[in-house]
Amino acid sequence: MDHLPIFCQLRQRDCLLVGGGDVAERKARLLLDAGANVTVNALDFTPQFQVWADSQMLTLVQGEFIPSLLDNCWLAIAATDDETVNQQVSEAAEARRIFCNVVDAPRQASFIMPSIIDRSPLMVAVSSGGTSPVLARLLREKLESILPLHLGQLARYAGHLRARVKQQFATVGERRRFWEKLFVNDRLAQSLANDDRQAVADTTEQLLTEPLEHRGEVVLVGAGPGDAGLLTLKGLQQIQQADVVVYDRLVSDDIMNLVRRDADRVFVGKRSGYHCVPQEEINQILLREAQKGRRVVRLKGGDPFIFWPRGGRAGDALRGGHPLLRCAWHYRRLRLLRLFGDPLDPPRFRAGRPPGHWPPENRRRAGLGEPGGGEANPGVLHGSEPGAGDPPRSLSLTAWLKICPRHRPRTAPL
Repeated sequence: MDHLPIFCQLRQRDCLLVGGGDVAERKARLLLDAGANVTVNALDFTPQFQVWADSQMLTLVQGEFIPSLLDNCWLAIAATDDETVNQQVSEAAEARRIFCNVVDAPRQASFIMPSIIDRSPLMVAVSSGGTSPVLARLLREKLESILPLHLGQLARYAGHLRARVKQQFATVGERRRFWEKLFVNDRLAQSLANDDRQAVADTTEQLLTEPLEHRGEVVLVGAGPGDAGLLTLKGLQQIQQADVVVYDRLVSDDIMNLVRRDADRVFVGKRSGYHCVPQEEINQILLREAQKGRRVVRLKGGDPFIFWPRGGRAGDALRGGHPLLRCAWHYRRLRLLRLFGDPLDPPRFRAGRPPGHWPPENRRRAGLGEPGGGEANPGVLHGSEPGAGDPPRSLSLTAWLKICPRHRPRTAPL
């Protein structure tokens, strides 16, 4: 992460804008919208600046830039068409430890301005780190079309309810479940959009008085080959709603970054033939957390139906022994095929298994004993039993590389 995304409270705080052209005018609008005390320094100004000055919305200082203009400022923006002046502003701000944005020169800037989707108080900022402003703008436009205009009203209304919700629901989990119910309630959203206060009050009262579901939930999510873009939509939703995520070493950092910050993470570190935590103990972890009424996601590398054949029996045990627990499966079959184009129909899947006369040690070390081996994908491996001097582990090289986030296809004789 090259930049830390933050939101600055600038209300009634002094900010300096150097530049008086069209670009500077756009920056001034943002600062004024944020409630900042804006001083604008330039040789010449667009007519709009004079309108703002006449309305006492900002202060104009006509003339050359001088570093003393930065005294007592919290933030500065250099938006002139003169690179030398912009550099002077940047260096003077750096010397005073004042964050400074330099238009069209992100390397000189100590902060950058994102594309903004304003649903105040809900704000969404989109940035390419200054590398591709057009891409950020296109993404912002796409998000603008998706996010309803009434989201701001919904966010403000939720702010009014926070004290009551905190008083009524004792635990963080209960409060989160309530907010999730409220934010997905179409009737409430429509009532807010229509300014129907009675309907808003009735719907809210109904949501507050309805009993919350305390049932635990266990969900198995297949993480695929490590590419977060190949997660199913349902799987992504489950990951982001989880109270506890139990994961293994095949789950990539990109996917783990999608987990909520406040969710508990339990590493069980499994790989083919070597288990840091035995499967039965993993099952007990899932049960123990779900019995507390928590949402538990078992995040497993690969596809759960290919790489965890005993998962179905674990799900049956959860449902049978604990009727209040649910076990769901969310996966996208054969993710590897989307990356490499390898067919994996049942006949080929079976043909890819090692012959029955292979010694058990070769089967285990190669990771090919069962599809549940973890790193190996039998459907893409073919050949005969290795000779006495051949390392059996080399058989799983191709599949091992295919399951890693930095996959590289390799072909080698078996």
